[in-house]
Amino acid sequence: MNPLHAALVPALFCLIACSETPPPIKESPSAVSIEAPHSWDGTYFGSQDNYFLTNASGEPVVIRGQKVPVPGSTYTIELNGLGVQVYQSADDPSMETVYYIGTCVQTAQSESSAQLSCTCKEQSTNSYPAEPEFELSINLVDGSVVVSGNFGPDFTATMPSQTTHSEPIESNLEFTALAGLWANDCSRDQHGYLDTPYFFDLSESEGLFYISGYEWGGEIIKMQQASKTFTMVYNNESPYEGMPPIIEVSLTLLDSETCEISDFPDIWFKHCNS
Repeated sequence: MNPLHAALVPALFCLIACSETPPPIKESPSAVSIEAPHSWDGTYFGSQDNYFLTNASGEPVVIRGQKVPVPGSTYTIELNGLGVQVYQSADDPSMETVYYIGTCVQTAQSESSAQLSCTCKEQSTNSYPAEPEFELSINLVDGSVVVSGNFGPDFTATMPSQTTHSEPIESNLEFTALAGLWANDCSRDQHGYLDTPYFFDLSESEGLFYISGYEWGGEIIKMQQASKTFTMVYNNESPYEGMPPIIEVSLTLLDSETCEISDFPDIWFKHCNS
């Protein structure tokens, strides 16, 4: 069952109290594959739109004449042989990221595709942790996977192409305008260091793009622009306990020299000079 379902229905009927999900367990024997590398191994990133809760027969659940909405989610899916790990982050900021560990069975494969049938278990202290079953239809040519099953409506996740010197990132990101140091306070101490922990840096080196902040950051592997909002997906080089290896961060320009960055909604960052 999709954990968003499990979170919504009890809240609507007021039958049970929710418990906070603790930081995920980073390692689990069930998620570690000792097999030789598979053609589908890697990390896939995808998103699922909002939808309405349905019952076992697929009919919308209606309460007091209203369908029950379920917020969309972003997913990070790590495949290592027949081991799988899934991070589900709801678009509703009040909901915790849910982490699953599980295993798959290969049901079909050709030169261009593979089919896996998987079962995961939610890593939490809930009395009845979700154990979703789902199918992965993997396109081995373009590095995409269609996810169907207990996570809700089907959605597609992709494995972002790694940047190389010969194949730089394809993006309409106005990187030249954004590159450089951003901080909530650009003043420096007597040694020339920024006197604030709230900063990040966007840089480019030999066709590779990077984002970094205070003990976080990595190589950008995907970029998108929508009006004044710039979304970047990067490899998390130093992941903390429970954080996925691929992170999405959004930068929204308030004017040419001021921006907001996701996860720091109450802080404005200024474009600092060198």
